[in-house]
Amino acid sequence: MTEKSIHTLLIEDNPNDVILLRRNLSTNQSDQFKLTVCENLKDGLLLIEQEEFDVILLDLSLPGSSGLETFTSVHTRTSTIPIIVLTGLADEEMAILAVRLGAQDYLVKDHVDHYLLVRAIHYAIERKKTEARMLQYQKQLRSLASELSLAEERERRRIATELHDHIGQNLAISKIKLGLIRESASTPKMAGALEEIYKLIDQTIQFTRSLTFELSPPVLYEFGFEAAVEWLAERIQEQYQIQIQIQNDQKLKPLSDDVRVLLFQGVRELLINVVKHAHTKRAAVRIMRQGHNINVLVEDYGKGFDVAGMDTNCIKPGGFGLFNIRERLKHFGGNVMIDSAPDQGTRITLIVPLQDINSSNTTTSNNTNVGDGNAAFQKDEASSLR
Repeated sequence: MTEKSIHTLLIEDNPNDVILLRRNLSTNQSDQFKLTVCENLKDGLLLIEQEEFDVILLDLSLPGSSGLETFTSVHTRTSTIPIIVLTGLADEEMAILAVRLGAQDYLVKDHVDHYLLVRAIHYAIERKKTEARMLQYQKQLRSLASELSLAEERERRRIATELHDHIGQNLAISKIKLGLIRESASTPKMAGALEEIYKLIDQTIQFTRSLTFELSPPVLYEFGFEAAVEWLAERIQEQYQIQIQIQNDQKLKPLSDDVRVLLFQGVRELLINVVKHAHTKRAAVRIMRQGHNINVLVEDYGKGFDVAGMDTNCIKPGGFGLFNIRERLKHFGGNVMIDSAPDQGTRITLIVPLQDINSSNTTTSNNTNVGDGNAAFQKDEASSLR
């Protein structure tokens, strides 16, 4: 006999089945079961809130509730207690569906003996414990992956800053001084040689500036998420000749640097996916505040795909990927919503909670006149490297 009895909730309206199941549990010699019985779903849900149970035996056909509706009503109330579905031969297919939705096992009542019942209970409890451990490991892995990604972004930003503040500025000064020397060249041959060097330095400045933006766009930190998305859209439009409409509701959306970076990476990945896979020349990014969340919708008008057949775990090497976007958003309490169908385009929404504007160490994004801010930033960057 175990030190602790297994507290079992039986939700069953058939008295004969209750007697049979009680007898099967009481005849077991190696375990002690504490059985609580109720006859309807309403009382069962109330008991779940009031008491602690180790396992639930649930009949799918109850007064006022039947089939998967019965299971989902219980499962949504308690995701931590293993549920074993009880069914008749006629409802076995329904029971299998319940297992796919989260039930640990199912038993056909006419075929249950004490050995099968006790074994199913033990297996259900152990599987639920294993599932809980796996979820905890996934949570830890998600946290580590997010920290790794953010550490990488911080390093990229540091390198970009070094490029801009030191290498870029030194090149700009060298270009100015070389220009003065070129103007005072004593011979045409020397002037020609200095002109070649001048052009090489100018090309290096442009490459350095481009590399700085590729590593970590300064506009993201200087002017905020919305301005960075506008800059990104303009850049992709120029490179790939695709029209991208940007809509912003202009509401205050306080974001930490970590969330800002994550959302920007997500939008960039989704827009590149549009360019590569959607077969369309039109897309849109809509940035909205919904309650305490920021919703970023990336929409295209291309060929779409079957969401049910999509495997988000298949990710190209080195790509950020939908799976990575979703996992990193989960780390911040967010999510990804996907709406698509063949020949109907694709709508992917990134959802993440906003940061409390009154909390400490909160850096908010600037929502005021992002177009002008972006242009001003680009103008300032260009002038600093001339």
